[in-house]
Amino acid sequence: MVLGVILSGVGFYLGGVVQPKSEYRFQKLGHSVQQRVLGTRLQAGRFVTLPDRAVLRFSAIDATGHQGTGLFFASCNAGPCQYFSARRGALLADERRGYARLVLDDGQGLVEQPQETAPLAFDFSRVTLPLILPEISAFRPRPALGNEATTAEIWSALQKHGALTAERRADYRARLVSRLVQALVLPFLPLLAFALGIANRRRRAYAGAAIGLLILVGYVEAVQLATSLAAHAVIAAEWIALPFAGFTGAAVFLYRRSVHEPGIPRLSQGRGRLWHAWDHLRGGTERLMTTGRWGRHPLLGGYIASRLVLFVLATLVLLLALVLLVDILTHARDILAAEGARWVDLLRYAWLRWPEQLTRFLPLATLLGTLLTLISLSQTHELTVMAAAGASPWRLLVPFLAVGGMIAMAGLVVSNTLAPHANAQLAVWKANGYGPGGGWLKVRERRDVWLSADGLIAHAGRAHQTGKLVFLEDALFLRQDPRGRITELRRAASAIGIGGEWFLASAAGIQFDTARGPQPTESDQIETPPLDFLAFPRDADTLSLAELYRYAPDTAGIRNGKPAVAFEILRRVAGPAMALLMTAVAFTFGGTGSRNGRQIARMARALSYGFIIVILQSFLQALGVAGTLPPTIANLALLVIGAIWIGYRILISTVEA
Repeated sequence: MVLGVILSGVGFYLGGVVQPKSEYRFQKLGHSVQQRVLGTRLQAGRFVTLPDRAVLRFSAIDATGHQGTGLFFASCNAGPCQYFSARRGALLADERRGYARLVLDDGQGLVEQPQETAPLAFDFSRVTLPLILPEISAFRPRPALGNEATTAEIWSALQKHGALTAERRADYRARLVSRLVQALVLPFLPLLAFALGIANRRRRAYAGAAIGLLILVGYVEAVQLATSLAAHAVIAAEWIALPFAGFTGAAVFLYRRSVHEPGIPRLSQGRGRLWHAWDHLRGGTERLMTTGRWGRHPLLGGYIASRLVLFVLATLVLLLALVLLVDILTHARDILAAEGARWVDLLRYAWLRWPEQLTRFLPLATLLGTLLTLISLSQTHELTVMAAAGASPWRLLVPFLAVGGMIAMAGLVVSNTLAPHANAQLAVWKANGYGPGGGWLKVRERRDVWLSADGLIAHAGRAHQTGKLVFLEDALFLRQDPRGRITELRRAASAIGIGGEWFLASAAGIQFDTARGPQPTESDQIETPPLDFLAFPRDADTLSLAELYRYAPDTAGIRNGKPAVAFEILRRVAGPAMALLMTAVAFTFGGTGSRNGRQIARMARALSYGFIIVILQSFLQALGVAGTLPPTIANLALLVIGAIWIGYRILISTVEA
């Protein structure tokens, strides 16, 4: 109890001072990553947006990533618009910080003149243009509000009557009460553990631990839900203390009953019924699994496989439920703030998120489920009996790897069918501000769009669609010949089009002929290849594996281009394979050992190794997303090293056996 009081004070300090400042530092770190300057490698066929309303595009890039052919550069800053088209070009570093040099060879330049009908056109053999790289803007100072406000700052702000809006005051009160109850609950946890941990039979103690864990998780989620409701002024902040009162009251009541009646007969009966139901479920799974063939020991293999399947599924369901609850509560404010939002939208969000979360946490659930299976077999001395009966480590490993392979295949199917479809709907729903209609809305407006197709470069200051008609404002069309020279320029205040046919309003056009010079055109109609001004770049995680392979040769429609496609393909393969590796890790370091103390130590070591591998894999993938590591190393390096290491350990275990 004394330790609980000490931990309560420490928890109050961590939640009220350390956590808000850490949240700010984390946001600052994310800002620095997002604000990194122009990448070291350009992407062929993509328009790169630069400061001062400038864009840059290479048709092809060489191996250096800095120079290529078919270069187009446009700049429309305060002065007249300038367009440069060159056969070759290179982007080089400049001595000045924040600047670069664009070198163009063998090309043509156009400078629009406001007082003249025709733009100024000229040819050049080499031109060097200074470019301003995107600046790294300074991150905001830490505000005394939201998750980044300390408890002292919240208390000080609440004392200033009239200085806060009603919404801000409700948010502050909710956060203050939430931090208090989360810290004050710690002294009552030992009471609940004492009451639920005492049992007449050892195996029922595990049921008590499971019940206690469910009660604790339910309490935490109830507090977070009440905090979210109070922050939106749906309920008063004082109602956050209701789950706290219920939890602490139940803990004190169960503790007092357990002191006078050890084991609490009624609670023991409930734990017994829970364990009895678990035995029935496990028995049915065993009968189902032992009907198949598992090498030379079909009954033994089916028995182990049934245990493993049941524990992995149970762990995955509990872990997924916890993760989805946290995810929902994290985004509840944004979802409910949308116009016409309802509580059912939270369930819709969970439905769209569960496939992606399942594939992300499948390796961890496989690790925990395999360890729970080994713990169950070890507590009943079944591992010792199997080894004494002549079952080698290889024979015991077969059902584990078989089930791990099935889990990996199931994860691969989910990540390539359900997850991309759900991610695509969620991305569109989020782009619409979580508005009504869910993920089936379509974005119908874009601004400052640059497109290219079959020797044509087009730009629209604003594009929107009504029915099948597409409306453009401040439209520009540039045609290029095979050498990259501009042959025609069309500008219109507005344009209406369907398919590849556009009708221009207030249009002016110039055709450039080397023999006759610039010639004006008065046509108010232009035909182009199909241009989809409203097609937003798709994220790679919204495509199935087959679609990713189809996009691999031409990634113009994918956000972040070819690196994102290559990374996502390897990530889809590495995720399920990591689940199979977790099965081998848990068995290798936790599947042998006879004495109870030694077995517990091996289980702890297996759990530590598994967590380290999962964390390192996530870290490497984060570096791969940022472009610091190649996609192959980010996704497969740790997997290959782990497989070699585990294979060596299995061979050593077999020789020792």
